[in-house]
Amino acid sequence: AGGFYNAPRPALFIDAGTNGEVALAVDDGVYFSSSAAGPAFETSVESGLYGSEIVNELARCLEDGTIDETGRIEGTGVPFTQKEVRNIQLAKAAVAAAYTCLLNKAGINEKDLKSVFLAGGFGSALNIQNAIKTGLLPNVPDSIFKVLGNASLGGACAVCVKPELSYEMIKLVEEGCYVELFNDKSFNDEFADKMMFE
Repeated sequence: AGGFYNAPRPALFIDAGTNGEVALAVDDGVYFSSSAAGPAFETSVESGLYGSEIVNELARCLEDGTIDETGRIEGTGVPFTQKEVRNIQLAKAAVAAAYTCLLNKAGINEKDLKSVFLAGGFGSALNIQNAIKTGLLPNVPDSIFKVLGNASLGGACAVCVKPELSYEMIKLVEEGCYVELFNDKSFNDEFADKMMFE
């Protein structure tokens, strides 16, 4: 959906919702995976913030030092409980570790990316710079990001209007290699690393 298949490669696709779906298209194929991010970005009970607002407030707290790089609350004015900060860390680490594992499998790093697609309601409302500050998104120029919104609905509608697009979907499946992250040591290592706020 949204031109991912024909985008300049390497191209990364991220849907940072509850299931954290990711895909990476490189010259010799496409890698897919997912990781359980959970509902941490849906709402903050303490503050009533939700979705992208959580990321924005987290970035602010990291910048002003009221939350440190380990996620520990160090000051006042933080709109989260310590438990909520930890849940946010778990969610962002799951997504970031998943796409990092795909990059590692392809033998590239985030600086090599030429396109990054953000899908889902959460992704469409993100402030990209704030999401980069928290470590949720790769640290690449804003200009290579493309926000898709509801990519599954958009893809289904596009195929109805232009049936020939279904061939692109078939090519994606044929080229695709699903990367299982469950019990993968490299994922566990990346996950531990991505828990930190850099």
